[in-house]
Amino acid sequence: MDLFEHSTAPTAHDPGGKKRIKIPDGWEVCASFTGEGGDPYGDCYRLSLMHRWGDGPMALWEMMNPSTADCRFLDPTVAKTARISKRLGCGGQFIGNACAYRATDRMRLLTVADPVGPGNHDANLRMAAAAGVIIIAHGRLPGDLQKHADAMCRLLHDAGHKLHALRLTDDGVPMHPLARGKRHIPEDVVPQLWNCQ
Repeated sequence: MDLFEHSTAPTAHDPGGKKRIKIPDGWEVCASFTGEGGDPYGDCYRLSLMHRWGDGPMALWEMMNPSTADCRFLDPTVAKTARISKRLGCGGQFIGNACAYRATDRMRLLTVADPVGPGNHDANLRMAAAAGVIIIAHGRLPGDLQKHADAMCRLLHDAGHKLHALRLTDDGVPMHPLARGKRHIPEDVVPQLWNCQ
């Protein structure tokens, strides 16, 4: 399956949330969606998302799970990662996730039989192969789902990719770009090499 084989805007699955941000003019945008059991016309899983705004290497952001960003809109997370990526000199970004199930409320990941989704690992590896820098920023997954983030990181590491993180929590988990309070991630952050072992 091509990285962006099914790149239509999603219509059936409601990930929740109300925040939709217009994609800037001139951006190239592609996304790949699938449904339960690999249904090629479903859209409850977003396997990959690509924004290209100029020349330069691509950043790959590996986070927890997709929310409302698609071929038509950004969400607050990918809007911030785009600003950081641009400041780092990247010409675009890929967005991948430990869990591909689309939901603005991370607790919904606990309610589905397969939060990772069919084809998610392969999509992450394909994006990593095309990226100039890989930034792990999944934060703490709910319940016992942290194992999926750990598996994603091991997969990328074992494929020979160097991983970076914005900041780490006290227990060593890569922080999410929208971390709040005293853990707020400033947009002038410089990603640091991170060893997932």
